[in-house]
Amino acid sequence: MAADNHVVVAAEWRALEVAIRSRRRMFVLDDRFFTACAFVAGFGTGRDDQLLQGFSGWLADRQPAYKNYSWEAMVLAEAGLKRLGGVEPTELTAAQHADAVRALCDLLLAFFDQFDGVDRRR
Repeated sequence: MAADNHVVVAAEWRALEVAIRSRRRMFVLDDRFFTACAFVAGFGTGRDDQLLQGFSGWLADRQPAYKNYSWEAMVLAEAGLKRLGGVEPTELTAAQHADAVRALCDLLLAFFDQFDGVDRRR
């Protein structure tokens, strides 16, 4: 990876975050939190830049109780919407889905801001 490429990659992820926050229906079929999560995970897999790697650990470092949960469950817990553990999509209202998507975007930005200037592919 070129020396400055990590900055470009992080900028592309930030552009994705803005798109999900403001123009979500251009990228996903509905406004559910789990649909946004699937899109983010797919974007990371498709890019194969490994920049999303470490997001779960970063979230777990914020709360040690999160250690063994998926990043999706940790985002819901950070948003104050659900306890850690299983959550069914039908358990969330439309407003809660919107709150969870906002929390996901905020947390992704905080994660990428923290690692600005660090080549995450090593």
